[in-house]
Amino acid sequence: MKRTGRGIGSGLKKYSVVLLAAVMVLCAGTSTVLVFAEKDAFQSGAQVLQLESAPGGATSGTEESADSELETNPVIEETIQTDVIETEKMSAAFNESMTVDGVIVTVTAPEGVFPGGSALSVESLGITSEENIAARYSFDIKIFDAGGKEIEPDTSYGKVSVSFKTDDVPYYDDVNVYHASEKMGVSVSEGFSEVTCEVETDSFSYYSVVFAYNELNYVLPGCDSVKLSVIQSALGLPGTVKSVVSSDPGLVSVTRDEDSADWTVTSHRAFASEETLTLAINGAEYIIKLTDPVGFEVTGGTAGTDYTYDVTDANKGILTVLTDTALTITTGGILTYHSIVISSGITANLTLNDANIEARQYYSGGSPIDVGSATLNLTVTGTNNLFVGMNEYSAAALRVPPDGTLTITAASTGSLTADNLTGGWGNSYGAGIGGGTFFNTNGEGCGTVIISGGTITAQSFTGAGIGGGGYNYGQSGGIVKITGGTVNASSVYGAGIGGSRSAFSGGDGAVVTISGGTVNASSEQGAGIGGAYGGQVGGSGRTVTISGGTVNASSEQGAGIGGAYSWSTGGDGGSVTISGGTVNAVSNGRGAGIGGGGGNPSNGLNEGGAGGQVTISGGTVTASGSSDGIGRGTGDSPHHNPSHGTVTITPSFPYIIVKAGADSSASEIEGSPFVSYTDTVIDVSEKKYFHSRERAPLITVPAHESTPYTGAAQSPPPITVTDPEYAYIRYGTDGRNYVDSLPIFRDAGTHTIFYNVTANGYVTVTGSYLYTITPLEVALSWAGTSFPYDGNEHAPACTITSGLIGSDSCSVTVTGGQTNAGTNYTASASLSNSNYKLPSSNPTCSFSITERPVTISGIRANDKAYDKTTAAALNYDEVTFTGLVSGDNLTVTGTGTFADANVGTGITVTISGLALGGADAGNYVLAASGQQENTTASITEAEILVSGITAGDKSYNGTTDAALNY
Repeated sequence: MKRTGRGIGSGLKKYSVVLLAAVMVLCAGTSTVLVFAEKDAFQSGAQVLQLESAPGGATSGTEESADSELETNPVIEETIQTDVIETEKMSAAFNESMTVDGVIVTVTAPEGVFPGGSALSVESLGITSEENIAARYSFDIKIFDAGGKEIEPDTSYGKVSVSFKTDDVPYYDDVNVYHASEKMGVSVSEGFSEVTCEVETDSFSYYSVVFAYNELNYVLPGCDSVKLSVIQSALGLPGTVKSVVSSDPGLVSVTRDEDSADWTVTSHRAFASEETLTLAINGAEYIIKLTDPVGFEVTGGTAGTDYTYDVTDANKGILTVLTDTALTITTGGILTYHSIVISSGITANLTLNDANIEARQYYSGGSPIDVGSATLNLTVTGTNNLFVGMNEYSAAALRVPPDGTLTITAASTGSLTADNLTGGWGNSYGAGIGGGTFFNTNGEGCGTVIISGGTITAQSFTGAGIGGGGYNYGQSGGIVKITGGTVNASSVYGAGIGGSRSAFSGGDGAVVTISGGTVNASSEQGAGIGGAYGGQVGGSGRTVTISGGTVNASSEQGAGIGGAYSWSTGGDGGSVTISGGTVNAVSNGRGAGIGGGGGNPSNGLNEGGAGGQVTISGGTVTASGSSDGIGRGTGDSPHHNPSHGTVTITPSFPYIIVKAGADSSASEIEGSPFVSYTDTVIDVSEKKYFHSRERAPLITVPAHESTPYTGAAQSPPPITVTDPEYAYIRYGTDGRNYVDSLPIFRDAGTHTIFYNVTANGYVTVTGSYLYTITPLEVALSWAGTSFPYDGNEHAPACTITSGLIGSDSCSVTVTGGQTNAGTNYTASASLSNSNYKLPSSNPTCSFSITERPVTISGIRANDKAYDKTTAAALNYDEVTFTGLVSGDNLTVTGTGTFADANVGTGITVTISGLALGGADAGNYVLAASGQQENTTASITEAEILVSGITAGDKSYNGTTDAALNY
């Protein structure tokens, strides 16, 4: 519909008005036009009224779409006489939103920043994705005043906030907002499935919201397949993948699984290029970079002269060292399935820096590093790992055969783990460092291993941690020298350092020399340092010389240092010389601390191994075993009594701690066994004797006991002492102060009780145990689950109905109160007394707040000129809401209808279709009765212009009368 009108004025001027509300628009001259329009009119297709002043004082106007250009329309019909007035400035607070490209764009500003009637316009400039950008949303944001003119904010009244909310981006690491090209400070908040970012601005133009993510990298070996969900899980990338695009489908293909929503990613060969997968998730794109752990990066030397590197097969790539030129080899911390081989007869100088190598040559005997018949000087920096993977009958993780020599240099600052235990089969037979084994062969002995620095860990299943390799036939441990660094060597059936397991005779130990560093050597069936498990005879210790450092050697069934455990006869102790350092040698089963290994106690015919030749001239030694601290192992044969061996303490050595016989005063130590308790060696007439020191009382500590809270004092159970009966027991609660009686506790909680046991002739024993008093459950009663809205916070009341003991007091605190009308609210209770706990049945309570009824009055209807319709425009300027809570904001809309379409005054206008609006409308409901139903207004005559009347011709008759034709 097009309306035309006429005004009085002078000159030609042009005006534009955006129809957003009842806006007073000022025209030049003496014309004022009052325009009414609907909210949010300035959108695509909204109506715009244009007014012009034409020559002669005429003003014209026409309605047209906001998308079209403003044009002159000189149609002049309706005349309005008035004086010029100032445009009324509207200054209400501004808060408008538009949803564009799935993003809710909201602009808010305090009162006065924008004039009344201002409107938000948001235009999409497109969505793009780039590398490491999940999504980039671009918008042209503008604010128009009531006249349709683009405006900027008046920030003297306050700051303008622009927020962007979306749930289309499932994964990101960073969010940035750019105004034009300037990066803005952004506040980010996350909901259950959406993210909102907010910035402050003082002007408008182009905005970009960028959701960025860190580079996504995944290592995919050649000739391998993996589920895409596994890749997503490894990268922490959530969401359902809608599509996947490979950069080279011939090299890396992706197929969708028929029986699930997953995908299968397959690499068809080894590759050195960087390939990508582009994933579409919830409309966002993510790029995953794929690399194949193709092998080593080598620095130093010349390829083809100092080394060759054959990578034709992804799982059998071999780097062969040809000369003594120093080379540094790394995989950058990425696992490779290639290996390093040292050419026979050379002395190689290598540095491993963050190299992870796994041997995958099934049944081939390949090692991650193979010294062979050569010498390798190895320096380790960073973190390095050598694994034996899908290779059941393997060589060592770091192979040093009998004619090879390995030196780990003192310049080593990093770590090296040689792992022949936790690979693909879990029972590899080669050593961690040393000899290997081959299918149906006798295994392989160890060459010379020298360790002077770094942190070195070596472990195996049947081979030694460091030493021989084998399964059916054990091999000896070769030569092992440790001068520095930290060495952790362990095995299940082989020795920690020494021989390898055998179904018959276990491999004997190594020639071990330790002069520095820290050595931790352990085994389950073999010795910590020494022989390996044998099905018929355990391997014996060979020669162990310790002059410095710290040595911790332990075994579950063999000796700490010496012989191994056997199903039949344990291995003998060998020769052990200690002149310095700190030595702790422990057997937790049937072996000696230093000496023979244990025999299996199954049929009364099995024997422990004999003790060795032990000489101690310095250092500090602690040795403990099943029968002898230093001596023989334990068997069950009544017909065989293995030798305790000999223990020689030289005059220069003043002190030794071993597990020795109780209270054997003045017995000469040379040639005598150390049997059970801790003894001191003293110097008497140039001979060494031992006297029994205090032994530990035999005590039983109660298990962790729990008892419910009673309100009364409760005591924990006491410890019991069976040896000696006269022991003096005291208790405490802080580990420092002790009293004769047990402590008393009243309150719920877990309490620690410390004990102190002393007895004449026994060492003092201290320790602790736990005692728990559990809180009691109380019963709760909730009251008040429905409240009418009144602007105040409401929550149900909660009281304790039962469960309190005696005069105990306990208050209940309720959280979760709500103010606005709603249902399914939840209130939670908490207790002030920690001796009580909430019931499991009703610790929370659901409640609701109902809408408040209001009645409406004061609605008026505007007069209008006759237009043949009964439609009436309602006026809400003086509306009154009865029942409105102070401070709340409500609006109302409705439909007005004249009782008669004809001209008249005081015509009844019926009001219908009332609906509430405003910020607090959700808290109110129209009352069922009492609402205003009508008002009155007038319909005035419509002005018309008459034209087309003509006068008829006549003969002269002396009068001015004319006959008109209509």
